[in-house]
Amino acid sequence: MKIKFATIDESEEIILLAQESFKGIFRVIGDVIRSSCEKNNILIATDNNEVIGYMRVIVDTLNPHIHISEMGVKSEHRGQGVGKQLIDELQKLSNSYPLTVKTNIANDFYKKMKFEFVGHDFSKNGKHKYEILILGEYNYSLIKALKGTRPRHTCSLKDLKNIPKNKSLLGIVT
Repeated sequence: MKIKFATIDESEEIILLAQESFKGIFRVIGDVIRSSCEKNNILIATDNNEVIGYMRVIVDTLNPHIHISEMGVKSEHRGQGVGKQLIDELQKLSNSYPLTVKTNIANDFYKKMKFEFVGHDFSKNGKHKYEILILGEYNYSLIKALKGTRPRHTCSLKDLKNIPKNKSLLGIVT
């Protein structure tokens, strides 16, 4: 298995995987996947050149953290460590910034990966309750920022390797 940044050429395969992974949970928007591929914000797991897992992230530069927006693994590859390898690679790329996720379907997986529960958030219509989980050092302002908002100041995951560890990301907006 190989973990790498997704290319635009792999976006259609990722869209199909996302539709399989989140069927009945939320509508997958192909343009968002394509745009994230172009911005180097999707990591994929491949086996024999087939995409078997993916993770789409948002790098927040205002409240520095890396938010896992979604992650999916092909059903026949679940339980084989694909998600763990995606998280491990993201940690290597994170430049010591905390990883965050809001979820109501994979809570146990993230807790097994040492993410810490820090609170709840609700969907805009109030119908869905999510756990907020964080891996890494954080403060109250990050938890507050995660409740009810989406990152507005973002950069590419690839840009992080050029930034000194734990430096402010505010000037890196893309």
